[in-house]
Amino acid sequence: MVPAASYPPLQRTQGRGTHSSEVGRENTKSRATRPVVFIYDNRECDACRSKPRMLIVQGEYVAKYLAYCAGWLALAFVVMAVMAGDAFSYYRLRSEGTLTDGTAVATAPHNQIKYSFKVDDVVYQGLGMAGFGTPPYEKISINDKLPVYYLPKDPKINCLGSPEKLFSDELPPLLLAATLFPSLIIAMVVFRYKRRLRGGWPRL
Repeated sequence: MVPAASYPPLQRTQGRGTHSSEVGRENTKSRATRPVVFIYDNRECDACRSKPRMLIVQGEYVAKYLAYCAGWLALAFVVMAVMAGDAFSYYRLRSEGTLTDGTAVATAPHNQIKYSFKVDDVVYQGLGMAGFGTPPYEKISINDKLPVYYLPKDPKINCLGSPEKLFSDELPPLLLAATLFPSLIIAMVVFRYKRRLRGGWPRL
């Protein structure tokens, strides 16, 4: 038989175990109900907010750059269309022109010679610069024979002397004008726009 004196220690041990398990459950509940605090870095938030703004600013700069390029090309095309009439005629005469003999009719200022030539019994007249495939201005006299190029389909388009030399002389100033004038106009527009932004409009 088991003596009665051995039961009290067993009961005290069970009591301590029950108390410790209840305390553990209470600690678990307290940890589960404890609020969770998240800490954010303000610098990272500012960087996240600034990214869309940076993309918008970059997109506006790209759009402005493309608009300036389109404006420059349009202005260059207008200058070429206005000033390239003689150069285009010389180019056509160089590739499609026919050579004939012309006659010096009169002299004109700025080393120019009035000339005439005949195609299919029709007399055409023109005014051209001396020295481009012709003798110098000082050595040309009235009724001298001079080389003249014309288009067979349209003899009204003609030139005195060599159309290739005339085209080579006409091309550099034409390209300079088509490059310089649009650049100056676009630079003036950009300067005025930036000045107006600094004056009253907020900058991005």
